Amino acid sequence: AGRNERRTALAGTVRKTRCHISPYIAMCPMNDFQQYKVFVVDDDAAVRDAVSMLLGAAGYKVVAFAEPEAFLAACAADCDGCLILDVSMPRMDGPTLQQELLKRSIRLPIIFLSGHGTIQTSVRAIKAGAVDFLTKPVDGAKLLTCVQDALQAWQQFKKRSGETAQTAQRLSNLTDRER
Repeated sequence: AGRNERRTALAGTVRKTRCHISPYIAMCPMNDFQQYKVFVVDDDAAVRDAVSMLLGAAGYKVVAFAEPEAFLAACAADCDGCLILDVSMPRMDGPTLQQELLKRSIRLPIIFLSGHGTIQTSVRAIKAGAVDFLTKPVDGAKLLTCVQDALQAWQQFKKRSGETAQTAQRLSNLTDRER
């Protein structure tokens, strides 16, 4: 009961921000993806804090950044999880960060958040591999569903990557005659 009361209190706090996140988190079951991190990159402190509180209350490990450059400095190719990314930021916008991650072979699933998104921007982001493109104010239930879907896709990607590496290792162990 104490845990649900805490979640409901957090939901009330979060609802007062520009994100307008509903008390859905009070009903949110714990998930199987808690070993992964959810990275949040947004220059708007109110949105960043609200999204972080929502995800934290839902049981996710959240790492938030105000600037894409700080995220790039902290994230290596072996980062595990997904990324919630604002489209419009001062020095580097979300789509530019997405392209930089691809150049660095960092394949985190990306959920874009935008208060100023255009159809062209959303189509470009999805074609480049984004999992979803949500508008601000974001619905908390929709965001949590998107995060769960993104982490499920990440888990499947990691499994396939592991199987591919294992197959390559086995092939390299074959003799010339066995090949």
